[in-house]
Amino acid sequence: MANVVHVTTVHPRYDIRIFRKECLTLEAAGFDVQLVVADGKGDEGQDGVTIHDIGLVRGRLKRMTLLPMRAFFHIRRLKPSLVHFHDPEFLPVGYLLRLSGLEVIYDSHEDLPRAILSKEWIRPTLRRAISGLSETIEDFCARRMSAIVAATPHIASRFDRINPRTISVTNYPVISENDALPERKPENAMFIYVGAISRKRAALEMVIATKLAGARLYLAGPFEDAALEAEMRKLPEWDCVTYLGYVDQSALAPYLSKSMAGLLMFYPEPNHINSVPNKMFEYMASALPILCSNFESWKSIVLGNSIGLFCDPTSPENIAGQMKWIIEHRDEAEAMGTKARVIVHEKYRWQNEACKLVALYNRILGKI
Repeated sequence: MANVVHVTTVHPRYDIRIFRKECLTLEAAGFDVQLVVADGKGDEGQDGVTIHDIGLVRGRLKRMTLLPMRAFFHIRRLKPSLVHFHDPEFLPVGYLLRLSGLEVIYDSHEDLPRAILSKEWIRPTLRRAISGLSETIEDFCARRMSAIVAATPHIASRFDRINPRTISVTNYPVISENDALPERKPENAMFIYVGAISRKRAALEMVIATKLAGARLYLAGPFEDAALEAEMRKLPEWDCVTYLGYVDQSALAPYLSKSMAGLLMFYPEPNHINSVPNKMFEYMASALPILCSNFESWKSIVLGNSIGLFCDPTSPENIAGQMKWIIEHRDEAEAMGTKARVIVHEKYRWQNEACKLVALYNRILGKI
């Protein structure tokens, strides 16, 4: 049984992509899976995966410099057959592990150079230079990895040119063939947004639009920061919001079933326009039509399958107009949601991606 180690010093130990999808998929395929994290919650075994905690470090700079080296020495002690890492700051350490003879996979969750252009904690005057430097370092290290696993086809297309062993493993939801169609009890003019609540995910615009449409909004997720939460709670439109806080995926079903559509509003930032948000497919699995940003890259999924509507995420008036259409065309909207449920089972299931991941591991480790 091959001993494989996943490592992240940024993401939580039960991260949906890392733990609940990739690690559990590999464990079910017969690999001895270990996960190295840095959250200070201690070591444990969970669902057949051994979790190693290398300790929490406060501060972005310390996390980016100290934790990768701490993880490096811990990984060496584990003596794995393969290392699979998920954080770009681990790239130099991943290169060192590769030089030592280990098989190493880089899992790219985002288009890093383009994402840096939108990072508010980096001074605007420095972003372009840091973006260029990060792309140079990332390309240098990625070229020398055993393989690249990309979270979207767009990211995969970038790495294809420098590493021929690149695959796309998209964040589609885990869906069982036996899952029953969720019971739909949509309340009139009720919508839902689930996810991180931030300015660049049009939090303010969604709330204002809800009021303009004469609708109500379930808002589920953590606020970007306390300042945004305070600003939003002072909005006169806040009285149309039911704020649920963070809700575990398993507890969301009642709120999704009562909603007429799921909102997915990303600003047209460089790292957003080619993203493939997991939340889109979770809405689909819940038989919800989707109201989302008007990105070209989302057209083939949403408009191409006739399962939702597009809008300008920066315009509350445009968002409200599409919300009103859904309210006034309830039967047509429900038909979109029913179709979305069928399509996500056919095309956008994690099980399809899991096969690609396991096949890659078997090729690298010489099993096929």
